[in-house]
Amino acid sequence: MKNVNKIIFGIFIIVITNLSLPTTSLAISGGFFKSILNIFKRGGDDVIKTGDDLLKGINNKITPKKPGPSKESLIMEKVGAEAHASEFKTLKESNRADYISYIRRQSDEVLEGGGDMWEFFNQESPSDNDIFKKFIMVGWIGKIYNNSEYFAKPISEKKLLLVCSNLNETFYFSLLMEQEPKRAFLVKNINFKNNQNSLPIQELVVIEDNNDLKIMSTFPGKNNEYPNHFFTIYKDQNFYYDRIKQANVSPDIIKKKAYSNILGKNNCSKATENGLL
Repeated sequence: MKNVNKIIFGIFIIVITNLSLPTTSLAISGGFFKSILNIFKRGGDDVIKTGDDLLKGINNKITPKKPGPSKESLIMEKVGAEAHASEFKTLKESNRADYISYIRRQSDEVLEGGGDMWEFFNQESPSDNDIFKKFIMVGWIGKIYNNSEYFAKPISEKKLLLVCSNLNETFYFSLLMEQEPKRAFLVKNINFKNNQNSLPIQELVVIEDNNDLKIMSTFPGKNNEYPNHFFTIYKDQNFYYDRIKQANVSPDIIKKKAYSNILGKNNCSKATENGLL
């Protein structure tokens, strides 16, 4: 009975909040009601949590906040100076074809959902994957890398290695922006506690690209409608990682939530051969 009350209360708050807003600021889509139906299938605790995320998502302006520390010393200790330098030099010194071949050699055995953007678009995929395809920005620009006071200095780089960390782990993202189409890859993910590489090397897709932030995600896993992992990079070096165990959260919700994520603890920095800029 307690869980039923939570469910009713959570849905009541979400619906009333949306109905009370001007239609120009937040429309109620079919995906919104689908999210509510999915919530019904889970426990009451998830209702409150998911409802909070949706309510946060009504904001459309980010409150500036200084990013957390880069954790450069810890990252270099866990990753290793040689491994870090190797990632940087491989990206900077390889042409596009060679670098993508290198990625494929490292990842063929472990990629989910195909792991390659062009294969993903061209394969005969389940209808669930077709739902996600509409969110992918093939012609993304990387606006924060051109307009940010940090990312665009000393120069706006065309091949970029980013090291982004939260309290528990670090992620290495390589970006190829020297020609179209631009490509993004997750090349390393190290957990600070067990030193293990949690997520495999894989290509990422971009679902949001504006002057304030950029959101990347993994591909949906087999038989999943949406991805399990989303990465939000902010122009001021803030960073946020969303891990969705059940892969049942629409990118629309992640994009709305990005404006209300708790910032100031995590960091995203440009890599140099010897550390972080």
